[in-house]
Amino acid sequence: YHADGLLFSTPTGSTAHNLAAGGAILDAGLQVISFIPICPHTLYRTPPVVFSSSSVLTVSSPSTRSGKLDVVADGRVAYTLQEGDSVIITGSEQKTRLVRVKHQNVHSLLARKLAESYHKSNLYF
Repeated sequence: YHADGLLFSTPTGSTAHNLAAGGAILDAGLQVISFIPICPHTLYRTPPVVFSSSSVLTVSSPSTRSGKLDVVADGRVAYTLQEGDSVIITGSEQKTRLVRVKHQNVHSLLARKLAESYHKSNLYF
């Protein structure tokens, strides 16, 4: 892809940066990894691509002006790849335990956040 970056997401992270970049909202019960280019250099919208979490994805660092590429995880630079380096992306066998708040339904919370976002965006028109 010719893009500013590539974004990979699990269902847990699909309603954060992934959603803002135009990615799909993924149900928490799915065992998948979502991929979407960030600001692709194209006139056409690029649909998100979803892989099984057991897939093994290899991303190679292309030639860049600086000769390096940052790998960012949760907003922090985790690695800096040099030209020709690659990174392998796959699901983890380790599971994360999440805290659930009583009386908070994930689907109704998401619907409320999306509705708030929609109403805020219409303030400018």
